[in-house]
Amino acid sequence: MMLAFVEGFNAAHAQGISAHSLRRAEYSAAQMEGATQARLHAGYSALIDHLVTEARRAGAMLRTGTTVESIRWQAGGAPSRTTAGPGA
Repeated sequence: MMLAFVEGFNAAHAQGISAHSLRRAEYSAAQMEGATQARLHAGYSALIDHLVTEARRAGAMLRTGTTVESIRWQAGGAPSRTTAGPGA
């Protein structure tokens, strides 16, 4: 159960993390009031809606329900190839 927690919550491979590093992270979080949880008043869907609106305003094409096969990073954009074809 602890391995699943470490790998899930800390996004780390269990083989590459030590008890000491976990303790240091917990101590640092406590110093920064890391135990305090925050929630978005309008809910997380409002965050997604905002990101979608801003991305479309910037000229992004967003597709849902499509598997991305590759992304080619380049200056000014990141064209992708999907199972429906390039840019489809």
